[in-house]
Amino acid sequence: MIGLVPARGGSRGIPSKNLQTINGLPLVIHACRILADAGIDDIRVSTDDPQIAATAEAHGYEVEDRPPELAGDDVSIDQLVAWYRQEEHDSWLCVVQPTVPQLDPYDLVDALEHLADDPPPYGVAFTAPESHIIWQDGHMIGPRKQRQDSTLSREVGVRIYPPGATEIDLSWPIEPITDIDTPGDLAAVRSEMGRKTVPIRYTANATVGTGHYWRARQLADLLPHDIRFDAVNTDPQWLLSPQHAGSADLIINDTLDTSSDVMLELRRRAPHVIALEDLGAGARFADLSINALYSTGDRHGSKWSVLRPEFIGLPPFTVLPIAKSVLVSFGGTDPARLTERVAGLDLAPVTTVIVPPGRSVTNTYHRAQFLSMPHMAAEMRDHDLLICSAGRTVLEAAAVGIPTLVIAQNERETRHAHLNDGNVYLGRAEFVTDDQIATAAGTILGSASLRSDLSQRCASLVDGRGGERIAFEVERLLRGL
Repeated sequence: MIGLVPARGGSRGIPSKNLQTINGLPLVIHACRILADAGIDDIRVSTDDPQIAATAEAHGYEVEDRPPELAGDDVSIDQLVAWYRQEEHDSWLCVVQPTVPQLDPYDLVDALEHLADDPPPYGVAFTAPESHIIWQDGHMIGPRKQRQDSTLSREVGVRIYPPGATEIDLSWPIEPITDIDTPGDLAAVRSEMGRKTVPIRYTANATVGTGHYWRARQLADLLPHDIRFDAVNTDPQWLLSPQHAGSADLIINDTLDTSSDVMLELRRRAPHVIALEDLGAGARFADLSINALYSTGDRHGSKWSVLRPEFIGLPPFTVLPIAKSVLVSFGGTDPARLTERVAGLDLAPVTTVIVPPGRSVTNTYHRAQFLSMPHMAAEMRDHDLLICSAGRTVLEAAAVGIPTLVIAQNERETRHAHLNDGNVYLGRAEFVTDDQIATAAGTILGSASLRSDLSQRCASLVDGRGGERIAFEVERLLRGL
């Protein structure tokens, strides 16, 4: 059995394609290692390029110089095999091109074992199902189908030739893999083969609210890795899947104040840990501490805020000359029961109250309209003033540009760094009177210039790229940069 890696130097789509690296290895070496992992000992690299030859030899693989007449981009694999057959007529040839680094060696083993029982007179090409709509000469060959139902297939860079065979007439189906042909293919395969296991530990309950839950979801969407979730002290309605257990490549810990013992245990499970909004003693043992809400940590400030997509890239907020509407939103659980309290105040002709999704609220306030699970960015843009607690909602409001009146739910929220920065902060809930709320709201609603000033100032707090910044730090740690 000979394992053959055809690796000519020329490439139209990607310069030096066969020497491009994925996970630190050139593509030509990926192909050699796939053959070795399939149990093939006699592995040869066929090339016309000195750099490819030097690379293969440096990794311990045999190099065979390809004659110039077989080095053009119009030369087929069958032609190369026919040339090989002049000296290796009785050998099996297993050809793996460098463009399929995702190939599972066990697919090779399975095919070789099956073919060895009854060698066919022709070669076998590995194929994967084609589920896209295919057109030929202006006619659609077949409609788009689910992969498992497709009758169309495409060849994917692997051929097996029994002794004496020089042509292909059979196919061997495998699960879809990318056969790298364009820069986009190369980028996609680099991303897929660079996937790591990254669990996100988060907490969500009636006491701490749901901000950590939403941040976990957003980071999961941004990170190109195998994301798992580890819910800590989380109510059932806020559980995310898939759940994680065991070791990982990096852990994102978003569970508030972590003890030293817990953080050291996380370090035993993963080589890297990132702590979010963590003021506990264990935060110092994390590789990186990131705080969007506090002025402490390795990275801190509102620019690290992770926003939902609905809050990113919005047009400027419109401040009306006469304000008539107030939006009330106190988070996912509202432990201080501020929703009912503010809804009962006569603040504006139109008062819209967002029902905390973590608990039920009965509307006994005739002047207020109650909404459940609305599109928050749209609701903010449709109102003149927002009254909310001092957490994540303040930074979402800043992204919209709506003037905001803030009341802290608890002592922890009083330490948030963004208070009175483009918003009006009244203090902690139990120390703020209804008259203070009504007076402050009336002052803001009655002054278009004040509302305009608040809108402009709060809009500078966030830029919508906090999630990207955290994703960049994740990649930096995973790659050891």
